[in-house]
Amino acid sequence: MWELHVSRSFERSIRQIPKEYQRRIIAWYNEHTGVISEPADLNKVVWLTGNHLFGLVRFGRYRLGLIVDEKNKLIVLGYIGSRGDFYKRFPPKPA
Repeated sequence: MWELHVSRSFERSIRQIPKEYQRRIIAWYNEHTGVISEPADLNKVVWLTGNHLFGLVRFGRYRLGLIVDEKNKLIVLGYIGSRGDFYKRFPPKPA
């Protein structure tokens, strides 16, 4: 079983978006908590790489970035932001 994990960056950025979008994102999170057999099974996710390491979910003007950690079987809610800002920051650039 895969687990959803909330990153610190996500916690900070969700506070800065309108309440309507916060509710929709939290509802999506609650819908998927504890029932993930494979990351590819998540609904509404558009995978940005062929190996399903980075994905995004659209919520109106906002995007939620997902990072898959295959070693620990975690799907990390990495970043949320407006469309223009999101694509500048996600997926993370290699160091």
